Amino acid sequence: MGGSPRLKIFLDIQLLPCYNTKIEKVIKMKNESTFAKNSGLKRFPIKYIRDKAKAAYKKDDKCYICGDTGQLDLHHFNSISQLFGNWSKAKNITINSVDDILGCREEFIADHTSELYDEVRTLCKKHHKQLHSIYGQHPKLTTVGKQSAWCDKLKIKNQGR
Repeated sequence: MGGSPRLKIFLDIQLLPCYNTKIEKVIKMKNESTFAKNSGLKRFPIKYIRDKAKAAYKKDDKCYICGDTGQLDLHHFNSISQLFGNWSKAKNITINSVDDILGCREEFIADHTSELYDEVRTLCKKHHKQLHSIYGQHPKLTTVGKQSAWCDKLKIKNQGR
């Protein structure tokens, strides 16, 4: 397969069904150079950040919109992949190894506490899927306010039933 190394990485990842589609999005972002092309990482760097951040997540016991208690997801209004991509680019950080990601994830989490822990909603599968059908699988960071307002609007609508 010819072409540029970036294109080859994108195609390789795209062809591996075990990878999350968020990988494709980050690689296609303008800050592609943030992640080393041949890092040898067995997991995508964002997963190391999520592993650490999850310990402090406070998922509610019911859907923010409808109150359903089954099959709940924690929805981040801010894409962690996009936040990390922008942050690492601004700080000129390149991830070449597990040690690189482990060495910077605490600082990233500290710099994005609000986005990771406050700008979230617990949603049932139905409403989480509905939100993503409107704002896309990887909502832009500029849609945070719209996503929050959408959740609030549906919550009020559901309370009237």
